[in-house]
Amino acid sequence: LAQFDFINLMAYDATGPWTADKPGPHASVALAKSEIAFWRARGVQAERLVLGVPFYGYSFNADRTVTALSYRDIIARHPGAELHDEIGTLYYNGFPSIRAKSALVTSEGLGGLMIWSLDQDAVAERSLLTEIIRTLGR
Repeated sequence: LAQFDFINLMAYDATGPWTADKPGPHASVALAKSEIAFWRARGVQAERLVLGVPFYGYSFNADRTVTALSYRDIIARHPGAELHDEIGTLYYNGFPSIRAKSALVTSEGLGGLMIWSLDQDAVAERSLLTEIIRTLGR
């Protein structure tokens, strides 16, 4: 671990198409905190940890299938979705989780945020990247 300049924490995909029988948040704030604690307990300095956030979500369907949706598609289909992290059995990171995770970067002294994947973001005021920038004050 000492040989790495930084470590990207992929704190997402705790559930998904491979666990269609276990619907729920795939990228919770609790998961992010757990991932940070895991690596810190192994001696990795906070400034070398980069917290990953997803710009997509999973919809767990009644037929036991799971559909992946970009954040852009989620907010296009569900007006006001940016203000939430779930709608029914659709789970994603909206503004509440993105704000909390951005604040974690500051409070924990992390090296930054990593986005998977920027091309799935929305534009203007509903953009997750814009909300990250607002939260971090830059």
